[in-house]
Amino acid sequence: MTAREGQTFAGESLLVRYVNFVKLPHTVFALPFALLGVVAASYASHVTWRILGLVVLAFTSARFVALGFNRIADRELDAKNPRTRGRELPSGRLTLRQAFSGPRGR
Repeated sequence: MTAREGQTFAGESLLVRYVNFVKLPHTVFALPFALLGVVAASYASHVTWRILGLVVLAFTSARFVALGFNRIADRELDAKNPRTRGRELPSGRLTLRQAFSGPRGR
């Protein structure tokens, strides 16, 4: 068994592997900063629940795509680094095809 990185979930289900792949806890931690932007915008324009939901969706989607791309781009470097070789792509827990296509790309 390999050591897990901090802020990752235990388990080997496909969902857990994807959640760890895109670093969901990092996104949750950063979300309040995006919501501060909504608060600042509310001084100039009325913010509805729909707008708030779209901001959360857009922010989360953008982070997932960016973090996923970073993991794909750095997979060879991650395989050489002792600290990162246990990540999903270098360790083989996710295939490159799965990383590109998301949970539906089995």
